[in-house]
Amino acid sequence: MKKLLFTLLVLAIIAGGMAMTCPTRQQHLEAINTVTDEWVNDKVNSNGLGLLGGQVAKLLGHTGTNFLIENNLTIDNYILFSVGKLNFDNKEHVVSVGLCNKVITFDKEDIDKAMAEMQDDLFK
Repeated sequence: MKKLLFTLLVLAIIAGGMAMTCPTRQQHLEAINTVTDEWVNDKVNSNGLGLLGGQVAKLLGHTGTNFLIENNLTIDNYILFSVGKLNFDNKEHVVSVGLCNKVITFDKEDIDKAMAEMQDDLFK
């Protein structure tokens, strides 16, 4: 009986620690925006738009992606972890998972794949 109580106490402490470190919406936004900003920078730098054109394209790209994400991101908080979702094409897409004060999200390659799929869908 003591082992069971000890095990339950340890699990309660772990769950409490996870609940206290569940990432916020702001942390999800920062993680997603960091990746999308890096992706925009890579795309603009590889297009050779020149200094001024590149800076304008980066500004528009960063502002546009950050605006779309901030206004369409929903966070489902499950106390021990949280899930970030974006709604597009009338479907919810999981774009981030937060656990123990860390947010795991897509990477630049995932954005490339999603953009290619969107392009394929547009030109069917």
